Amino acid sequence: MPGRDSEGCVEDSALLKTTSAQLIETAFQCHRAGNMVEAEQLYRQVLALDPLNFAALKLLGLLAYQSDRGCAAAEPVGTVLHSTSSPAAFNALGQACREHFRLEEAAWCYHEAIMLKSDYVPAYNNLGAVQQESGRAADAERTYRKALAIRPDAAEVYCNLAKALQDLGRIDEAEQACRQAIGLYPGLAAAYAILGTVLRTQGRLEEAEQACVRAVALQPHNAMTHNNLGTILHALGRPAEAEQACRRAVEINPRLVMAHTNLGAILRTLARPEESEQVLRHALFLAPGHAGALDNLAVTLKEQGRLDEAKELCLRALAVNPGSAHAYNNLGVICKESGAFAEAVGAFSRALVLLPENGEAQWNLGLLNLLHGNFMAGWRGYEWRFSIRKDPHGQLAIPRYDGTDLTGKTVFVYAEQATGEELMFSSCLGDVAAHAAHCLVECDARLVPLFSRSFPSLSCIPATGCDDAALLSALPRVDFKLPLGSLPQYYRNSRDDFTGRRAWLVASPEARHKWRSRYNALGDALMVGIAWRGGIKTELSRQRSTTLDQWRGLFAVPGVRFVNLQYGDCREEFRELKQECETQIHSWEDADQLRDLDDFAAQVAALDLVITIDNTTAHMAGALGTPVWCLVPHVPNWRWMLDCENSPWYPTMRLFRQKRRHDWQSVFGSVARQLALLRDELRVTQSGVPAEPVLYRHYSGHTPPQASCEARR
Repeated sequence: MPGRDSEGCVEDSALLKTTSAQLIETAFQCHRAGNMVEAEQLYRQVLALDPLNFAALKLLGLLAYQSDRGCAAAEPVGTVLHSTSSPAAFNALGQACREHFRLEEAAWCYHEAIMLKSDYVPAYNNLGAVQQESGRAADAERTYRKALAIRPDAAEVYCNLAKALQDLGRIDEAEQACRQAIGLYPGLAAAYAILGTVLRTQGRLEEAEQACVRAVALQPHNAMTHNNLGTILHALGRPAEAEQACRRAVEINPRLVMAHTNLGAILRTLARPEESEQVLRHALFLAPGHAGALDNLAVTLKEQGRLDEAKELCLRALAVNPGSAHAYNNLGVICKESGAFAEAVGAFSRALVLLPENGEAQWNLGLLNLLHGNFMAGWRGYEWRFSIRKDPHGQLAIPRYDGTDLTGKTVFVYAEQATGEELMFSSCLGDVAAHAAHCLVECDARLVPLFSRSFPSLSCIPATGCDDAALLSALPRVDFKLPLGSLPQYYRNSRDDFTGRRAWLVASPEARHKWRSRYNALGDALMVGIAWRGGIKTELSRQRSTTLDQWRGLFAVPGVRFVNLQYGDCREEFRELKQECETQIHSWEDADQLRDLDDFAAQVAALDLVITIDNTTAHMAGALGTPVWCLVPHVPNWRWMLDCENSPWYPTMRLFRQKRRHDWQSVFGSVARQLALLRDELRVTQSGVPAEPVLYRHYSGHTPPQASCEARR
């Protein structure tokens, strides 16, 4: 009898295991098919038969997570911890906590798993991931290396190690770790995806795209691979394709917070701020403590001018991840734009303590130094611009100029920024010409006639966009190359370096005469060219641009004729203005400020005065020596510096500054008063009373060129 009882127990136990296994298999099939209610009922039937069935507990926890039932995902797995010493159970509970951003609890679970089994590689790998997500990349690296010491062929661990090394700024080592993972497991999509992000950091965007495309091919239904491809396409300047990739990631996994976060950033690039904000707020609904979503939403709000809200979000992101150099950099930008310069310096400095090779923070700190007139430190930071944008001739096989003696040398200088920067930095071309035997300048094709006339000792060629190999074969023997924006670090290191310099660009005499004749035909009046907006609809253009309606006080000043210098189709704006205040802005059909910059230079040079916001027109007028009044925001672009009425870059420029953010009213009030005063003084000038041209009274310390108004009269 006792033996029979024992036999019966064995039979009952076997039957129980068989029944449980069948139920779990059926439940899992329902689970995979999306029949969550039926699957849950079956998992609970298993647990009614076998309360410590680990497989059922784990799958029930997964189902709870997928059904968006919050931390209920952790509870079924947690039940088993009271009755087992399984490292797998602790590891599973850690995963459930991690999925809900309970990172400290997750780390504790992984530590417990390792305490139970010191060579348990999955727990080491997951612990490293939590440390990394907490901003402790150095700790994560040590943890991953412990895992690899136990299991050197763990390709997934090499992937995660690559991410940690990337966060630590050790990009070459990160690439090596990715390639080790691929060598161990050539079909590991995650390795290609991470390799793509590493190559992106190195600026090797085309290779990065190839790696991410390979990852998508290996795992077409993996949301993360599509997400990573989206980030690369975004960096390549293809935001529409990037949006498609991230939307595919969200379609595959609607709960992938990273994909929502990246999609929000892409929509911001596409100038769709409302959509960007909506997507990022949804990301925070999914994961209220996600530092990346907080950080990106802060940037989106900053670009809408909502600086206080943006700053609060940045601080929340840093509370979650105090080791984020990126978040500190964003905080610094927000503080700078708020005028809190000391806080901005502190934030940028903290970003550089965390990651000394952080190009964005180095660049932004450099711009802040330039804004304050700290030229030497500013230019050092300015050189970091190529860490966040492509150097068009970075791969050209010519040594980069390093400040050595240029006697007998040939230098290739090339433009690498927008037209306004080309005009401003071209002030240094004369310095190069004075020291080098020969200087070859590559610039915007529209500027070649103007630069060739203005710098007859230089050779000017148009930028064609050809590859570096073709360019090298076409160039004569060249000793050094240098980007145009890098010239000031050698020739403009203090205010004294600007003293006594004259305007440097020379307009076509024939074209200038044509425009003078047109202006004279309008009658005897002060001829003032105006430009009121600039750039596309970005945060910067909104901050610096105005509307014609805001200029009405100037238009009311009698004795002044206003000439259109604004690019684009302005006819509707002119029509509305004439209907409302009878003001006419003189414009000519053959004037094309975008297409023909040489003719535009002549048009500007023939004017008495230019009044403009911070755009290319301001640089053109200043470089030509035309008197120019530039209207700048409360926190201006770095080149206009702070608390001064003139610009060291342009001898004939006067700056009119906002006293408060968005306060153009007081600026235009001041400009209107000065314009009326100038008109009256010019009338006296024409009668022969003053000896000095009145347009230059505000430019003491500089040698003014001949006044265009004086020449016209």
